[in-house]
Amino acid sequence: MTIFTYRAIIIGILFLFTFHTTVAFQQPVTPLPDDIPVTLRFTNVEIAEILNSIQQQTGFIFFYSNNLLNNKERRTIKVSKVPLEQALTLIIDNKKFSWIIDRKHKSVRIVSREASPVIVASDSSATSSITGQVTDKAGTPLIGATLRIAGTGIGTLSDADGKFMLQQVPQNALLQVTFTGFQRQELLITGSQQDLQIDLVPSPSELGQVEVLSTGYQQLPKERATGSFDYLDHQLLNRSVSTDILSRLEGVSSGVLFNKAANRVGFPGNGGDPAISIRGRSTLFANTAPLVILDNFPYDGDLSNINPNDIASVTVLKDAAAASIWGVRAGNGVIVLTSKMGQRNQKPVISFNTNVTIACKPDMYAIPQLTTKAYVDLEKFWFDHGKYDISLSYLPYMQQSPVIDILDNEKKGRISHADAEQQLNALSSIDTRSDYSKYFLRKAIYQQYALNMSGGSQNDQYYLSGGFDRNLYSAVPDNYNRFTLNARNTYKLLQERLELTSDLFFTKSLTRSSPARYSPLYPYEKVVDSKGNALPVIRDFRQASKDELSTPDYLDWNYYPFNERLNNNNKTDLSDYRINIGLQYKIVPAVLSLHINYQYQQGNTDQSTLMDQSSYATRLLINAFTQVDPAGNITYPVPLGAIFTSNSANYKSNTGRVQLNYNQTFSAKHQVTAIGGFEIKDYNGSNRQTILYGYNPDNATNVPVDYFTYFTRLFNGNPDRIPYGDGQGGISDRFLSYYINAAYTYDYKYSFSLSARRDESNLFGVNANQKGVPLYSAGVSWLISREKFYHLDAIPYLKIRVTHGYNGNLSKNLSAYTTAKADGINNYGAPQQVIINPPNPDLSWEKVHIINAGLDFGARGNRLNGSIDFFSKKGQNLIGNSPVAPQTGNTQFTGNTADMLTKGIDLTLNSINIKGAFTWTTNFLFSYVRDKITDYKLQTGINNNYVQSNYINPIVGRPYSAIFAYAWAGLDNNGNPQGIIDGKISEDYGAILNSTNRERLVYKGPASPSFFGGIRNNFSYKGAELSFNITYKMGYYFRRGSFNATNDGYMQADYDKRWQHPGDEKSTSVPSLVYPADDQRDAFYNGAEILVEKGDQIRLQDIQVAYTLRRKNNPLLFNSVKIYGYVNNLGILWRANKLKLDPDFVGNSGYATPAPTSYSFGATVNF
Repeated sequence: MTIFTYRAIIIGILFLFTFHTTVAFQQPVTPLPDDIPVTLRFTNVEIAEILNSIQQQTGFIFFYSNNLLNNKERRTIKVSKVPLEQALTLIIDNKKFSWIIDRKHKSVRIVSREASPVIVASDSSATSSITGQVTDKAGTPLIGATLRIAGTGIGTLSDADGKFMLQQVPQNALLQVTFTGFQRQELLITGSQQDLQIDLVPSPSELGQVEVLSTGYQQLPKERATGSFDYLDHQLLNRSVSTDILSRLEGVSSGVLFNKAANRVGFPGNGGDPAISIRGRSTLFANTAPLVILDNFPYDGDLSNINPNDIASVTVLKDAAAASIWGVRAGNGVIVLTSKMGQRNQKPVISFNTNVTIACKPDMYAIPQLTTKAYVDLEKFWFDHGKYDISLSYLPYMQQSPVIDILDNEKKGRISHADAEQQLNALSSIDTRSDYSKYFLRKAIYQQYALNMSGGSQNDQYYLSGGFDRNLYSAVPDNYNRFTLNARNTYKLLQERLELTSDLFFTKSLTRSSPARYSPLYPYEKVVDSKGNALPVIRDFRQASKDELSTPDYLDWNYYPFNERLNNNNKTDLSDYRINIGLQYKIVPAVLSLHINYQYQQGNTDQSTLMDQSSYATRLLINAFTQVDPAGNITYPVPLGAIFTSNSANYKSNTGRVQLNYNQTFSAKHQVTAIGGFEIKDYNGSNRQTILYGYNPDNATNVPVDYFTYFTRLFNGNPDRIPYGDGQGGISDRFLSYYINAAYTYDYKYSFSLSARRDESNLFGVNANQKGVPLYSAGVSWLISREKFYHLDAIPYLKIRVTHGYNGNLSKNLSAYTTAKADGINNYGAPQQVIINPPNPDLSWEKVHIINAGLDFGARGNRLNGSIDFFSKKGQNLIGNSPVAPQTGNTQFTGNTADMLTKGIDLTLNSINIKGAFTWTTNFLFSYVRDKITDYKLQTGINNNYVQSNYINPIVGRPYSAIFAYAWAGLDNNGNPQGIIDGKISEDYGAILNSTNRERLVYKGPASPSFFGGIRNNFSYKGAELSFNITYKMGYYFRRGSFNATNDGYMQADYDKRWQHPGDEKSTSVPSLVYPADDQRDAFYNGAEILVEKGDQIRLQDIQVAYTLRRKNNPLLFNSVKIYGYVNNLGILWRANKLKLDPDFVGNSGYATPAPTSYSFGATVNF
């Protein structure tokens, strides 16, 4: 795709969004119910005259001093039927003055922002103190709410519990309470008041709810944060339907990319692309997955254990200031999950949610393959050219397809030519996809049930939930059942100075699947006859050879997939426990508090596979080792009975944290918050595998076998041992961390943050000073819109953020010490071990230097708001390979030898297009990310290595996922592919593949999208809701597969497009079919640039509809009921490639079955 096309697409998307925004600003502002519309038409008049007109229209009385309003100032204003609040905004300079609208007494008080405090400190009777809590209507504490006494310098901010304290408050003072996203509230204070409860009402002019961010260590309002965060509330999370929580982030979170399996590069667990990445990558061979935090601690268990119905919000930490508090584990970003919790003074609220999802049956016809007739003809071609002569003559037992057997029988005169043609025509009429789709696939059904109860009293908060999920997967007979239980409690003691929290989380799941999944080898395989009886398919050995040994001494040699399709004896039984205990003591209320937290996690996974004697795999192994002595006596070294394989894994994790929290506001302009503490963690994991032969599941007994003796295997006559599968392993990680995080805000405009952390681990360094790494971050933000010189009324909110710092990363595949693992038994019958990695006493942590510059903005009435961030991530001291002298015993060394750089942009735009009874809002996400290797010591190997797997030895200056290809010069007049060497057309494939001249490679681009995001439109009318999400990925490439003769399989593309006659080279790029096949010829074609396609795409990701019925509209017992529907994976709207391939399911020269469309229906009832 040309740069012009990219720009055209991006401009088109931005134009669409601009249109939405233009429509938004053209919509009239709907007055609030409590607002009286005001019409003003004045030209160059005094402010007092305008206020008198408002007083006559509304009946509101204005109180102000003559010296507060300069009579010389004049205004020109022409507005019609606008709310009173908006009118005052247009008339009065809000940089110098503030006002309080008392609707109850129909008065407006205008005061100077620079007024001196009216405090008489010597007269205690003239002042009072106030304590209380600021919450929303649901009782959720609002952190960082601003509380001011009008006309004074007295003020404060609410703390992490929404609580506040004001002292020396004058009598009959007016308390102003403000918080972003909520309407301002004023209260008349006539004396000392304790435990004042202030409930703020959401502002209709705000888009969405206020964002209170959680870093896992503390909570803070986004408006006072210097770092880069992304916040998803429960409403956005519940927009989609899924069994797991992380998939609900797809397409709705800025900078978060879901890497589809077909496009991932690298080795899983060793630098390979993760399922989810945040702002690209910053490592080569270490951990690439983001850190997941659940309720303030890293979650070490299986993420599928987390029930999304228990999650209240998700915060994505993206830059150093946001994530550096997590130190070396934050290099790939952090995802913070916060569970739901009951609220104080709340009556019991019961909520029940249930839904069912039905996914269409996977489309097996979406994967390209040869037609059955074409594959039969191909096998004829190979047979006629002698491809099978050696195996048919000297290895008669070797597996052959039914077509080859027919052709061989015809050649040897066992059947006539007519019979052979009749049999071949019969096979040609079969399409195995029909039977496979009918008997081995089904519509997937996912069911969810979740019940929770929450509430609280003055000194207690509680949340109890239970969930059950039942999934029937599309592959027969796979299924999954999960039960979750969650109990959370908070107790306040000692006049609320002591707070105790407890959290119990339990998950139990059972997954059952087929232990030996059937996969067709030939396009003409049938698994049942016309009467529904099971048919055998050819596997492992030739059918004639099996027939010769089909005697009572042997078990049945044939494989009947239909009979085994319902075998679901591959079981994974998983249980997971998590216990959190917390203690908070307020040393100085609302100022200084001590937090002590402890978490215990334990997970057990028992995976077992029972292959009973009737299964083909068991019968085959027993038969293969069956021994017949000269006297005809039969013995079974692999005993009769089932084969039972078990793999048990468990982990235990203990984490403790001691932390001091400080929060103080001075003179209403200075706010200081700080946390500091230490954390210790001990993680131990173990696993054990075993194989039992002759197993009887009724009494759990087995028969011992001889693993040391070599037995002669049937057919090939080779000596072999019985497979040995016993083993065990373990891991022990210990971490000790010290940290401090502080922030200072002056006059609600300037914020500064500083974070420092030191992590130590047993994984790194031999010397004590090498086991730890210091990391830090610093940030600053400036709320420009609060400056006196700022007069841009169209954008009343404008904030700049800049952060800089270091995060870290680690690889558990390496150690500072020599490590080895047991590797079974050697040829001499003795146990052996293999070296995993040689000693590396200087091994240390990876470091990621992150710089982020961001801008947050909001238009008038919050019709348009958003943010844009520019970031740079420089991975330093990365794990990489470096050449070493061969006499050391190794040719390369793995250690801290590499660097890389990642740069990008995140843009988020939110608009209110139409507001009123009918509401239309739009959310637009745009992310750009591109990485490149800046230093890599090992640059060896032939060009073919870089074409096939560049990620093993990345090239400096290119991305980790770079796709390299061979220059393509088309086909010659014989259908041979042509390359280019030094500017000349060449068919010297060996020279092209084995060249070490990197200049001969063609760099196509990255395999990971450079641009991605989405645009989500949301519509609501009274209780009805509709939203749809369109996502896009741009600026990346994928390598598709095509036909080549060295591949014996039938699941190949382009066979019908191959060169067949002179002149075809003008219309096709698929080489001719030749025999014998040329491996280098096919390798060149597979790596040629002609097979690299653009991955750019725009797709309709999902549609959501809902209707909410509230109590006022019905006489039933429930408070509300929400009925909803959700459709996912609707399909591609546009793609750059001309072959109509889905880039999400094509890549790495292969094809995957596209995710089918799914339909969800459900209801949520609140009592």
